[in-house]
Amino acid sequence: MNSSVSVETVCRDRAKFARRIIGISAMEACGRASGYVNLNLKRKTMAQIHPQPREKGIALVLRSKGENRPATDFVRIEVSELGGYEGGPNITWLNGTGNEFNIVKGPAIAFLIPDAVAPLGDDAPAWQNIASLLEHAKTLK
Repeated sequence: MNSSVSVETVCRDRAKFARRIIGISAMEACGRASGYVNLNLKRKTMAQIHPQPREKGIALVLRSKGENRPATDFVRIEVSELGGYEGGPNITWLNGTGNEFNIVKGPAIAFLIPDAVAPLGDDAPAWQNIASLLEHAKTLK
């Protein structure tokens, strides 16, 4: 069982950064003990936040349903390299497999949001990109 923990426990020194992403998402956050945060809308996970210590940032993870997602300059990273991927219950969400998923949704896609984005203002293109990706995530029901 993957128990709930605080966003601060999961994200540690990036908690403020993660809280800012959560705030613009207008979704409910649920930290998971295996090292990521679910962003839920009506009790359904629409996106995830994974702190990335090696890459110096936060991975924003969403479904890859179709190619109609907003353009972004953020670098894609492999979901198989995210914390909590191996052996955890999150693997079905990341791979888009299991009873609750269908072939239309497909696997998740991850973008690295570098730490350098955290201090930028809300009107910065990077934060506008994050907002667009999160709004897109809400359409992937």
